[in-house]
Amino acid sequence: MKLSFGFFCFCSFLSFLIFPSKVFAADVVINEVSPASNPEWVELYNTNTNPISLQGYSIDFGSSSQVKSFCEGDQIAGNSYKLIILATSAFWLHNTNGDTVNLKNNSDTVDTISYGPGSSLDNPSNTQSITRSPDGSSNWIITDTSSQQGDTVSFVCPTPTPTPTNIPTPTDAPTPTKTPTPTKTPTPTKTPTPTKVPTSTQTPSPTSTKKPTPTPTKKITPSTAEIELLSNEAKNSKNEQEEKPTPQVLGESTSKLPFLFIGLGIIFLSVCAILAYFQLGDKILPWKRKQSL
Repeated sequence: MKLSFGFFCFCSFLSFLIFPSKVFAADVVINEVSPASNPEWVELYNTNTNPISLQGYSIDFGSSSQVKSFCEGDQIAGNSYKLIILATSAFWLHNTNGDTVNLKNNSDTVDTISYGPGSSLDNPSNTQSITRSPDGSSNWIITDTSSQQGDTVSFVCPTPTPTPTNIPTPTDAPTPTKTPTPTKTPTPTKTPTPTKVPTSTQTPSPTSTKKPTPTPTKKITPSTAEIELLSNEAKNSKNEQEEKPTPQVLGESTSKLPFLFIGLGIIFLSVCAILAYFQLGDKILPWKRKQSL
């Protein structure tokens, strides 16, 4: 386990020697650092004559691992300074053991300065600063006549205002059109089936029929035996009719008494009519009454 850890440390140290962190030459550089003053501060300088945008730039304070990032609108004018005042409530740079300040553009380190015991730049006092002399050169010194130059950077980035989206103007809802009442589809009438015209048939011409020629019938002369047979049958039939009794109607009366009563009734009615005529005729009959007057 100890061997593996030692091998890992050796490989890490070797990679650091072979692949050191790159520092790119830039127009914006760290120009002065005051690590022991209260408050601490850092000064940047633009070596170019043109203004440079600081968007994407940041300052990395090595021992505290704290970072200050510039805002989108921050920029530095040509051959001018920018001043970064560090808050007193936070630990930024080490005063006695030395420290490192890095200037980065996105992930690339564009400038760096280190100080501390054993280096050409020892720990400065609270009245001293580490500065380039002259400004923007590669020569670093500790000076007792430190001076702050340039505009102070606030690092308070404004919250970007969202671009208002255009609210579409409401369009008038179209007036609904009345749905037309569906018309009834007429029921198709059946096409009459054409009747076949009967084909005229030829009337057959009457053919004259031949009148049959009458065949003369032969007179049959009855024989004597046949005459006798017919005579006997006629006699037998006559005897049978004489032997049959005269049929009588059941329930029919042979008495003459009913006819007698009917005759007497007729005579009685006639007599009554005659008497009534002579006795009451002048009162009932108008013509009889006129004659009596």
